[in-house]
Amino acid sequence: MSGRRSTSILDDKVEIALRDMATANRIAIMKINPKIGVLLGRSVPLGVDAIVFISGKHGLQVQGEAK
Repeated sequence: MSGRRSTSILDDKVEIALRDMATANRIAIMKINPKIGVLLGRSVPLGVDAIVFISGKHGLQVQGEAK
């Protein structure tokens, strides 16, 4: 398997994880970048901006803007 293909598979898995977390937290997706592991959106129930990110140290997390 080439390095480019394995990177593509990893990006796909990261994107799926970010989208799943956004869906579970009712976040409307505005922008997603699986290469850096970040999803920007808006929390539908709370009406605030939100970010979903993934890191090796902290795993998958959701942060919302304080009102």
